[in-house]
Amino acid sequence: MYKPVLAIAFFWLAEGKDSWTTSGLRDKTGNTDSFVGHQLELMARWDVNSSLNLESGWAHLFKGEFARNAPNAPQGDDIDYFYVLSQLRF
Repeated sequence: MYKPVLAIAFFWLAEGKDSWTTSGLRDKTGNTDSFVGHQLELMARWDVNSSLNLESGWAHLFKGEFARNAPNAPQGDDIDYFYVLSQLRF
């Protein structure tokens, strides 16, 4: 069975001095806005049988104020992620 999914998510830091742990970004002063950004994700999943699932997807992170302006933020455009995964249950 084929299952396409479209999802959107929004990300904020809990507090202004927090770090975005997956990227290592942090503003120790807390002066940068806490909005990390929003992500659009498109994925497709194939249930081959009751034991095997295959999934592939793409996600685009639209950088927010924090991801663009934190002191150690990398310069550049938004970020695209691609992935492929499989799940085998036995």
